[in-house]
Amino acid sequence: MHTIRLRERTSVAEILKWQLNIASQLQISRSSSFEPGAQGLAFSALRGLMPLTETLEVLCDFAEPKSLDECQRTIFGTPFGFSLARVVKNISFESQGTPASGNFKPLLGALYKTTNGCIGLGTQRALVSADPAFPFPLILLTPANSDGEFPAPSTFLVALRRMAQEIGLEKSFHSRLEASLLSFVYEGFRNSLEHGLPADERKRGRSTRAVILEKLLFGHTDIQVRDLSSDLKAYSMRLQEGQLHKGGGLVCVTVCDQGDGIARTLPAVPESELSNDRFARAFREGESRKPPGMVSRGLGLPSMVAAAGRLQALVRIQSGDQSATQDFSLAEEKYPALKFDVQQQRHTDMEIGTTFSIFLPVPTEHPDQERLFRR
Repeated sequence: MHTIRLRERTSVAEILKWQLNIASQLQISRSSSFEPGAQGLAFSALRGLMPLTETLEVLCDFAEPKSLDECQRTIFGTPFGFSLARVVKNISFESQGTPASGNFKPLLGALYKTTNGCIGLGTQRALVSADPAFPFPLILLTPANSDGEFPAPSTFLVALRRMAQEIGLEKSFHSRLEASLLSFVYEGFRNSLEHGLPADERKRGRSTRAVILEKLLFGHTDIQVRDLSSDLKAYSMRLQEGQLHKGGGLVCVTVCDQGDGIARTLPAVPESELSNDRFARAFREGESRKPPGMVSRGLGLPSMVAAAGRLQALVRIQSGDQSATQDFSLAEEKYPALKFDVQQQRHTDMEIGTTFSIFLPVPTEHPDQERLFRR
């Protein structure tokens, strides 16, 4: 029996060892959570489960939530937990393994509608799309796009400002960071709708997409003892060195889906093209599976990378069996681009959609400063 335990501050490295396709149990506690940026990967890994699967049992060591408030304070009030409940049939609660009542999933649906698809508590908020019924979170619906038109950037900005305010990040969306952050989120979410839905109709009917906004604060001395991934720890230390005695923290913005992955959705050219070459080609301007002549053709992923470069962000991408990480605070290029010489390919049967995360400093005393790092 293969068991996965979701512990407190679960890391990227731990998630990459998951084998959801053969797991029989996923154990969740009240303290189960993810390190910043890791939830998107776990969320994307759920594409490996067939909808309403009975092969995986979710065991929660806490009582079944009976109210919206109780629900929001558990893992099910996060994009990962919400999506998990959409694809897994067998969920039980408390040490005796009491099966979820018939009220549990309708309660999750009520939570989604009550929050207008913007869920989360504490230092995290997320815009969630529950496909196919809700291709856009309800918070993004306005009279202007009631007929299914993709929401305007201004609509995204209103939602993001609200999310930022709720977790104490007002400065992040009232400074020079605003335009680049908006570009990253807008292009990422649009790309997830156009390319991040599974080809398998069974999975498409339970697919979920999300934009996750997180805040991580730290003091002057606790970075070394924090349980962080090595790339994130190195970036955090550079951030603290650059801001000297000011302290500070990180903003993490993640766009994630449960689609087939970047390399699988872009046609191979030539047919013998390897998946890692196809993954790299997807980030070149003009590369797309859209018909030639479309105005926005091949601009989504390059625009996201350009926004990350302007923000001097740490970038982390996982898609299918490919991954790439880059610290743009170290680069001096006028036109930021991913360096695919450090791209990695994972040799595993684990299915993952696409998760694209950026980490950047929380604005402190001078949110409109030209440079966030000392060079």
